Amino acid sequence: MVKLVFILCLTFAINVHADSYDQKVNASLKDIGKQITNIELINTEGQPKTFMDLKGTTYIVYFFASWCSPCYKSLKNIEQIRITNDLSINILGVALDDDRDAVSKMLKDTGFKGEVWISKEGRVPLLNRMFGNAYKALPYVIKVDENMIIKEHSYDISSKEHWEKVLVENMSFKDSTAL
Repeated sequence: MVKLVFILCLTFAINVHADSYDQKVNASLKDIGKQITNIELINTEGQPKTFMDLKGTTYIVYFFASWCSPCYKSLKNIEQIRITNDLSINILGVALDDDRDAVSKMLKDTGFKGEVWISKEGRVPLLNRMFGNAYKALPYVIKVDENMIIKEHSYDISSKEHWEKVLVENMSFKDSTAL
């Protein structure tokens, strides 16, 4: 009897958690097609920034952190493409990191010289599944249009070839990883 009660309680707990998780994922995905949420940001010099500063131009926003191992390779790939090609779209790196010094070191180590802003809230936007990042994963990338509407998102833009298709050929995220 005790085993039966335990199994029923465990089953109930799993189902409640699964519903809660699915609800959080679905709520996050509803950000796609909506205007990007403003958060407190600073540039690498410590000056305040806002996503609305980008209004009027389409941007790729690449979310990363110094503790994200795959992010290092992506930043290197992006920088190689930036210095050898004319980009068809703007790119902004946003560090979701609590340690500004670690971000500075990461940028130095990767050679990335592009525009980078840092979340003043550190990982909070990641933990809250903001910007359609339903799975709280990095690296994560979104495209916002000139009105700051999130048009698409991806966890799969990783290789240099993917980045070239997105940044140089202005290909959609889905098409760039389908080939």
